Amino acid sequence: MPAPSLTAIPSSMPEPPYPADTVAGSLDFELEWARAKQSRTWRLCPVDLHNHLLRIWAESWNEVPCGSWENDFELIACACDIPPTLLKGHWGLLMRGWELHTDGRLYHPFLTRKTLKMLDTRADWKKKRKRQYDKSVSGDTPESLPNVSLESLPSSSSSSSSSTSQDRNIHPARKIPVDWQPNERSLSWLASQGVNGVDSSRLVVMFRAYWLETEGKRSNWDLTFQRNPVVKGEIFKLKRTGKAEVQCEAGKAPPKFKGGA
Repeated sequence: MPAPSLTAIPSSMPEPPYPADTVAGSLDFELEWARAKQSRTWRLCPVDLHNHLLRIWAESWNEVPCGSWENDFELIACACDIPPTLLKGHWGLLMRGWELHTDGRLYHPFLTRKTLKMLDTRADWKKKRKRQYDKSVSGDTPESLPNVSLESLPSSSSSSSSSTSQDRNIHPARKIPVDWQPNERSLSWLASQGVNGVDSSRLVVMFRAYWLETEGKRSNWDLTFQRNPVVKGEIFKLKRTGKAEVQCEAGKAPPKFKGGA
């Protein structure tokens, strides 16, 4: 008796529902138990075959693309630890609902829906992360502002707005100069964070290169530099790896900055 397999007329085969390199990654297979018990396949399947049925569904989640099987009877039996004779005898029932596609693989509608939902969730997550990053590199988001105590804030919101407007009038927004270098206050801030020499030069070059490419405009580039979360993230990495050390003693000026042009 030949090994069972699903066959179809080539012209009637549907295209794969998602890319061939789709993987579940760290996302575990979660069974919608209530929905599974209401399925016709579950109700038609004898109780002693329920474990094998679940195993076929769950193991397919680890395949590439996930939620599918190669149209190979022996491979499925081996991957799911099902005796070949048992799978062969109950092929029509255990593989009920699986459909052969043009890529030679079997897909189940239930698992296809789960996979497409997973891909949509990933796409939304990537878009959200990109929006957060695009906002963070501008240095103008609330998350990028330094910690400020309530006592240090102006008592009147009108005075705060007025001072901001005056600052903008005095220093209109402009593109970052090609040869921009941080002022003494920014250098002192870097030194207080334990960043000097080559590391401070690298941060300045990275910051300047980004803004030269994006052609964004700011009224105060030193303030943007100090508030920029990407710069702060690099400083944190240096501290974590032990490369950042406070080399400026109290009362002494920080070393002169020697950044690249």
